[in-house]
Amino acid sequence: MRNLRYVSDFSDFHQVFSATLGKMATVQNRFADIVGNLDWNADFDSCEIAFGDQIYKIQLIGSESDVSDTWLWGFANQSGLSPEATAFSHEILRAGREWGLQAFSEPSFELDEMFNGHNLSIAACGAAGENLCYYGCEHDKGCAFVAIMDAPASVFEPLGAHEFVKIASDCIQDFDVDHKIFIKSFLEFNGVKFDENIEKGGFFKKAKDEIVAKFDKELLIKFDDKGRISGFKYEF
Repeated sequence: MRNLRYVSDFSDFHQVFSATLGKMATVQNRFADIVGNLDWNADFDSCEIAFGDQIYKIQLIGSESDVSDTWLWGFANQSGLSPEATAFSHEILRAGREWGLQAFSEPSFELDEMFNGHNLSIAACGAAGENLCYYGCEHDKGCAFVAIMDAPASVFEPLGAHEFVKIASDCIQDFDVDHKIFIKSFLEFNGVKFDENIEKGGFFKKAKDEIVAKFDKELLIKFDDKGRISGFKYEF
């Protein structure tokens, strides 16, 4: 698993999710554009998924059950899958035990708004030491989430500032994240250096909390007194 340098407490799923969301929102959008609405066919014997004539290597992350309304990690799946098919999920288990992160180490638990197949796959694939995305294979009893092991390199290319702001804005609107961990980790994934300026306020001085990201032109990201993003400023 990769070093999530802006996470201070790895046992806190909220922090891990915040650190991985920007990257995964980017790669998931791009992979969705590639496969479009093509039908899928997954084969866990060969560890492959086909979208028309596109074939990718996969490993099982875990699965949602509509019957029991629970999540089951791939490492706990008892359906006779090969070691290759569940290898990535065992990496997740090892990380969960090392980090004290129960969401990664507990074999099965009830689904809710935070702990669901998409959010767990975002955190797992985003924390991986290699470039992964995921796909949800829906079936009549739930959904199996698989890691795409060999997605095209274009999926992981850096973003321009305009697309970065759009994805960041969508993420903080749609998800509960730690904004500082989210934006710093997202910039790091994108290979963009940044400076952080924090100044305490006083009677005659307004407090300052901002990040200056070094795109081709500087992107100013301002934060309010609760550490939440209050605005982006860039000369588009």
